[in-house]
Amino acid sequence: MEQQLDRPPRRAYRYPRKRKGNKLRAWLEGTPRPMTKTRFAQLIGTTKSYVTQLISDNPPWPGRVIAQRIAIVTEGAVTPNDLAGYPPAD
Repeated sequence: MEQQLDRPPRRAYRYPRKRKGNKLRAWLEGTPRPMTKTRFAQLIGTTKSYVTQLISDNPPWPGRVIAQRIAIVTEGAVTPNDLAGYPPAD
């Protein structure tokens, strides 16, 4: 007979919490579409792949300059606070 070792129970892996809603994705995919991802990337000074990452379910934190450029290009529809996941100010 095989002896079983007393092991602690396995913990389930917890995925990082996803931010609710992605205003940038909603803005870029709005109707009518304001611009393509490629054009948006050119205007904010990044690559199309970085824009794809920004509109994903678990986006990276953009730097201050990029966040400011996004706010300018979206004409305030997406603010740096939206990108950081802060609730809107009342």
